[in-house]
Amino acid sequence: MRHPALAAEQTAPPSSQALLINTLTLMTGYAQTPAGTFHRSLLAGQVAQQLGELAARPRISPAMRALFMRLAGEWVLLAPAAEAAPAQPAGGAGRHSPAGVQ
Repeated sequence: MRHPALAAEQTAPPSSQALLINTLTLMTGYAQTPAGTFHRSLLAGQVAQQLGELAARPRISPAMRALFMRLAGEWVLLAPAAEAAPAQPAGGAGRHSPAGVQ
């Protein structure tokens, strides 16, 4: 039998900080994914959803809520744009290779 505190921790929604970190990670994945891929569209949609979740948090300030809502709206627009954008070859403009970062 699992400890009740562990069970509650596993079903609790992530903290705002954890959700923000995850959202920033998804944004990085989006930036590193070649244009025109379906995966990029999925990432944009997930970013928009998580920004909306952050905006709905009860302890978020009104200024941050407005920022998260505005950003969520922009990311919603990126999701279909990612599907329609022409694919760029690997290493194309705007991409940085990990080997070049030190």
